[in-house]
Amino acid sequence: MKLEDAIYERKSCRKYSDELIDDDEFRQIEEFITNAKTLNDTKFHYEILKKDKMSIKTRWSAPSYFAFYSQKSDNYMENIGFVFQQLSLFLHTLGIGTCWV
Repeated sequence: MKLEDAIYERKSCRKYSDELIDDDEFRQIEEFITNAKTLNDTKFHYEILKKDKMSIKTRWSAPSYFAFYSQKSDNYMENIGFVFQQLSLFLHTLGIGTCWV
């Protein structure tokens, strides 16, 4: 499935299995983030947090969470949101549900 097609199918997910993402999928995800289009040259990085490392509580629980961090610059929030939306669509193409927290 292409990212463009995922736009019309993707939904927020709030019920997750406890199954962890396998190493091959993690490599695909890391490669995707590395090559994601950006709006500008603002530097950012991310962490993949396991459920037991989360400091915030939500009404739902997932085995893993992505935390994105960005250097502050013009439009840095739009840039990181742009990258994360691409990731959200990509994860959908892998059959991995997402929800913004």
